[in-house]
Amino acid sequence: MIRVLLAVLLSFHGYARTTHTCISGAQESSQGRMLKYNACLTRDDSVAQDQLLYYFPGWREDEEAWFESSMGKDIRRFWVERSGRTLPVITFSMGSETNIARDDWPSLTLAQVLPEIERRFGVNPSKRLVLGKSLGGWNALQLVMADQDYFQRIGLICPAVMPVHPWSSEQEIDSYRERSGVRRVVLKFVLKRMRKHYERYSNFQPFDPYLHLKNRLDASAPSFFISANREDEFGFQVGGQDLKNMLVSSGIDVKWRLHEGSHCEVDAGAVAEFLRP
Repeated sequence: MIRVLLAVLLSFHGYARTTHTCISGAQESSQGRMLKYNACLTRDDSVAQDQLLYYFPGWREDEEAWFESSMGKDIRRFWVERSGRTLPVITFSMGSETNIARDDWPSLTLAQVLPEIERRFGVNPSKRLVLGKSLGGWNALQLVMADQDYFQRIGLICPAVMPVHPWSSEQEIDSYRERSGVRRVVLKFVLKRMRKHYERYSNFQPFDPYLHLKNRLDASAPSFFISANREDEFGFQVGGQDLKNMLVSSGIDVKWRLHEGSHCEVDAGAVAEFLRP
């Protein structure tokens, strides 16, 4: 299915025609599970033709998130003001599934799904960037762990990364709560949602960045931008800090931002500057 929307957006340099096109599709994993996706391409007259940004939205957001959100609009406005051009953006959503860390979905996405999406949209970038927010940050990280060379810049906004999981001990969970300040009822909710995706620990283990990040990424990996908020109600600022430390210890360049505020309050200017075409 393809739907197209032509919009006129007011930018710093006047009016620019923005094309917003959406598609849907599916690919079957080696375990027989269907990866269903929706994707929207947003681009305008001042787009950088050789580059492409993939955006993975957060939980309860969808493929329209970039086009409709104030963050997306603020970043596009920043690009026009600073560079006179924008990036084409493909927003990738799996609908109600939300979690890409299942079966062989990360490698399947890189090898088949994203190339299919680019073919259908008629884009052929020489440089790909990725930005993920919250659960979308977790999904983007999974793709990077599957192939550190696929994207040339990696932005993670309040990524949903924690040092605990549904099979962690009570001592580990209490330690995380003390570090993060997350309320017990909130953490219980997050762990319950994680448990729905994984029947047992052995299903989750291959995707745990605390176990595999250092083995799958080395000093030749591209630069990261990671941001988090001090009052994140899920405690993801702890996972963001841990992720930054692991990457830096592997010799990877990381631009780290810890802001005041609650979950995923974004400094759009800092994100835009990191990704600027």
